[in-house]
Amino acid sequence: MAQNMATMICDEQPDVPKPESVADLDSFSMVQVLLEMENTTGLNLLERFEGFNGKLFTDLAAFVVRIAEEEGVLERLDEVSAVYRPENLERHVDG
Repeated sequence: MAQNMATMICDEQPDVPKPESVADLDSFSMVQVLLEMENTTGLNLLERFEGFNGKLFTDLAAFVVRIAEEEGVLERLDEVSAVYRPENLERHVDG
C-alpha cells in the first residue's frame, strides 16, 4: 500500500521519478503519502512519524502495522489497504 500510494503521488508530479524506496521521497511527497495513508487507514501517522528512521517501503509498512496493532485496528488495515494492491490499482485509478 505504501509503495503504491507513493508511486501514485509521484506520478502526479512532473519530473518526479518513481520511488524505489522511502529514501527516494522528498519531504513534500513523504507528507503526502502519510496523509493519504491516514485518510485510507484512519490512523494518526504523521504526528507519530518523528521516530521513523526506515529507508524501505517495508519499513514504512511495519511502522503502520505497529501503530494499527497499538490502536487495536490491525484487522481493519487489510481491508482498507486492498484498494492499493497492484491488482486493484488499475481499477481504482480507472474508476
